[in-house]
Formats: sequence, structure tokens, C-alpha cells
Amino acid sequence: MTSTTFDIKNTPSQQLHQLLVSAVAPRPIGLVSTISEDGVPNLAPFSFFGLFSLTPPVVVFSPSRRVRDCSTKHTLDNLEVVPECVVHLVEEAQAWQMNLCANEYDRDISEFEKAGFTKQAAKEVKPSLVAECRIKMECRVRDIVALGDTGGAGSLVICDIVHLHIADKLLDRDGRFNLFCYKPIARLGGDWYTRLEPVGLFELPKPARQLGIGMDRLPAFITERELFTKNQLAKLASVATVPQVDETFRDERLDAIRTFMKNNEPEKRIAQYAAELLEEGRIKKAWQVLLTLTPINAAP
Repeated sequence: MTSTTFDIKNTPSQQLHQLLVSAVAPRPIGLVSTISEDGVPNLAPFSFFGLFSLTPPVVVFSPSRRVRDCSTKHTLDNLEVVPECVVHLVEEAQAWQMNLCANEYDRDISEFEKAGFTKQAAKEVKPSLVAECRIKMECRVRDIVALGDTGGAGSLVICDIVHLHIADKLLDRDGRFNLFCYKPIARLGGDWYTRLEPVGLFELPKPARQLGIGMDRLPAFITERELFTKNQLAKLASVATVPQVDETFRDERLDAIRTFMKNNEPEKRIAQYAAELLEEGRIKKAWQVLLTLTPINAAP
């Protein structure tokens, strides 16, 4: 694999910005509600945003100084005097309204009115909730960490969540979050965004308490074949022990490969079949198919 190395000190800020925001993606969008000392509400979206702690629950976002004149954004100015905010998660239904909030309106202009959002009183903090957003986090600012004083420099706004509001339609009967009812959008580079859709979802189980054997413990008869990608090998290596041959295992396709390719590299075709099973996430079955390639069934 060839690559280009960029020396950060010698890379123009505009080019660096384009590279980083395109590469570090997709990024969730936090629509942040603040209020000025004079009581003027402000709404602004931030994709330099994330959940950073569960105990205590903490979200962090970063308003950056404007590159053209190094000025700070109204969100940051407001938080310096009223250290409270409401962070909303943006879904596709609010995409264009959220985008209106990214306009640089004057300080005395309310983005709630410009974007057509409905204000809703918060339970504990001064800034208003956005009624249309289905996930709202009332926050108190724990700290603001300035990362620089030049154009493009961010300030980390570290927020303690004091109240979490989630629409009932996003919760199942047990109060657990229903991912399949959620339609968030996320930021890419340039003017591009992406949406969460069922077709884009895949399940990757967390490692069990028993450690996976690791790729260094895979049998040689598997690793010596160049048919498998590293990702496929990692799936095989996620098991706690090398499986034993299941004498009851039967598979029509495996039998067909052996019958019709008896004199035409059946082992290669069997390995290809196992690779297909791995792509489908059928790891146990892939192991049993592969174990037919060797009479030896022991960990290396």
C-alpha cells in the first residue's frame, strides 16, 4: 500500500481541514442550544462532537474560531457567561432546518425563528429545547478548554448531562433504545452528509469474556491459503478455542463440491466456500467446512 505523508506544520490549513474532516467521518451532529446574557437564544450545529463518558455522562463538542478573522462563535460566547446548553441529535427530518442554523446570523437574531424550530422549556437549564428533535440532552458546562488562539482553533466544551429526553417512539417496551426507529444523519467532508439506514447496519459482537485465540493461533492449513482476507481470518480468530470436528455436520454444497470437483482443486473451492460463509457472518459453519480440509484437528 502506497501513501502520502503530510507534515502538519507545513500543510496549508485549508488543505488540512479538507483532508481531516473527510477522513474522520462520519461524525454525529450535535445541535446546540445556548442563551446569551441578554436572553437571546442561539442554535448552532457541531460535528466535532461526541459522547466521552458514561459515569458521569459527559458530551463534548468544539466550536472553532473562524479562519478568516479568528473570531469566536456565538455559542462559545454565550457559554462563557451562561454555562448551560441543550445538545440535540439531528435526524434526517431536521437536516435542512439544522443547515439554516449554520448561517452566521447577527448576535441578536434567533436561529429558532430563522429555522422554524419550536422552543420548548427545559426541565433544569436556561436554554430552550428544540421540540422537533427526538433526543435532547440538558447540560451544564464542566469546563471549556481552548486549544489555540488562531483561526480554525477549537475549544473543547465539556458538558455534564443533567437530563436526557428521548421520544417514546425510540424506546421499546423495556425502555431500551430501538436503533431501527432512529434516523440520524452524520457529517462527511465538503457538503456531504450520510444517513443511517437498515441496509448499512451490521452486527459485530463484543469480544466475550473468554479471549479470542487471535490470528497467531490459527492452524497453518488455514493461514497458508491466500484466499482469505485479514478481516476474514480475524473472524475465524474470534473463537475462544479451535473448534473440534462435528461428526454430525452435513452440508449439501460441500458434498457437491467434493463430488463434482474431485479432480479439479476441490480444496481451493472448499476454502472459497468457507470465505463466502465468513462474509455472511456464519463463523461456526465456516470452521466446520475448513476442518474438512485436514485430518488433524488440534490447536497449533
